[in-house]
Amino acid sequence: MYVVPHTAGTNAVTDKDLIGLKVPVLRVDGGMSANSVFVEALADACGRPVEVSPVVEATTLGAAYVAGLTVGIWSGDDDIAAAWSPAHVVEPAGTADRDRWREAVARAGQWLPELSGPRF
Repeated sequence: MYVVPHTAGTNAVTDKDLIGLKVPVLRVDGGMSANSVFVEALADACGRPVEVSPVVEATTLGAAYVAGLTVGIWSGDDDIAAAWSPAHVVEPAGTADRDRWREAVARAGQWLPELSGPRF
């Protein structure tokens, strides 16, 4: 579960503390979005709902949207956003223990310090 709290924690700090915005909902696609444990942990870690894409591998869909914008099928991003309909929404059921997470990251960083260079 290393990726979930780290990714979620990074997003939570970035949107709230660094740029002053609050992201009300996360939208996810890709292989991990098919993993219900991951999606639930992400919702809990971020403290916000997670909308799961009806298309797991959405790269091709994104390319189609760009092509549609280029040829005028859609007039802008708002048209594409209006077409969004999640397969399902996962609401946060708990909270992330960020202090415990930071302690675990610090301990893990001492195991192999040469592999612990990147800081997020």
